[in-house]
Amino acid sequence: MGKITSWKRSRRVTVYPHLELDQRDYSHQEMRTLVEKLKSELPELNIKIYKQSTFCKELNGEWNVCFAVQGHPSNNPKRKISYTYIIRSCDDFKKTYGCPFINSDYFYRNITGLMKSLNEPLFNIIESKLMELVPSAKKVDYFDT
Repeated sequence: MGKITSWKRSRRVTVYPHLELDQRDYSHQEMRTLVEKLKSELPELNIKIYKQSTFCKELNGEWNVCFAVQGHPSNNPKRKISYTYIIRSCDDFKKTYGCPFINSDYFYRNITGLMKSLNEPLFNIIESKLMELVPSAKKVDYFDT
């Protein structure tokens, strides 16, 4: 079994490991319910949940739920950015993950991944709440291959 530190879905979309939420692959409805609960428990973040297969073609399918959180980068408090994240299931290894992801074609639209290096306070809020909602969650820095 191998390990990768990022998953290139295409030349423009990369998914990064962050949390292994569970040792089973969630259904699409379970992932959506988790993100809806995250949204309801963090109303001040105005989390936007994308409908299935509507964010970009690389993420089409029932294997994930995409969402975005609005925030201000620390180096420019007047600029608003949407930070993206997915809950994704992995049928091959029977796991469910929480993952920041980047679509490089969307940078011009002020959309980027919810990476710790880009907005640590926002990243920590989402991480903490997901770990609270899914007590079995653990931090990871790779995906199994």
